[in-house]
Amino acid sequence: MDTRYLRQSGFIEEGLFVEPISVIGVGSIGSFVALTLCKMGFKDVTVWDFDKVEEHNLPNQFYRVKDLGKEKVEALREIVGEFEGVRIKKNGRWLEENVPEGIVILAVDNMEIRRGVFEKGRRMKSIIFLLDGRMAGLQGEVYAVDMADEGEMERYEESLWTDGEASEMPCGQKAIIFNVLWIASLIAGQLRLMLQGKAVKPCVLMDMENMEMLSLVSRGEGRVEC
Repeated sequence: MDTRYLRQSGFIEEGLFVEPISVIGVGSIGSFVALTLCKMGFKDVTVWDFDKVEEHNLPNQFYRVKDLGKEKVEALREIVGEFEGVRIKKNGRWLEENVPEGIVILAVDNMEIRRGVFEKGRRMKSIIFLLDGRMAGLQGEVYAVDMADEGEMERYEESLWTDGEASEMPCGQKAIIFNVLWIASLIAGQLRLMLQGKAVKPCVLMDMENMEMLSLVSRGEGRVEC
């Protein structure tokens, strides 16, 4: 056993680290998800994003002052390499012709991309698990989908409203670090449970203003109202 992961060996077996993982969108949620996965021991991680690091990203994303102006995927690969010795793979904008494979984590601010990735993965049967982190002000949402379960896919599809239907938050309420970290942490925890075949909450919502769960629903407990 690699002694680096000795203190977590009772929580997750090293044999589960082999699945390829794509993190689509490495802004606030996605940048911390990528770091967390590599710290857990995952090595086959690909990040997708086309943005560059801007000053307003620094308080809520895993980037440094010296990364300003760099492509996020390039800066993140450098940072994760320094922290963990893992060379993550990088890509640019997600395009319709891309085929999602293995485990896919959605951390984008665009519902059209969410729907496109989900529908293609469903059609091509190329995604094992899909996790989707969303944020609106001080509310965090995490969806977990076993892509072999038709019922879970149908339930998740109901949450894919259009961008026009989504609530637009004021500029000063886009993202704050404690909400970002909560969502990234839950995504990583949910992934561990999915890989180990344990019970997973398909939809978890948290109100960080009042510190209460708005919805916490398990498989077989009926519809998820998100």
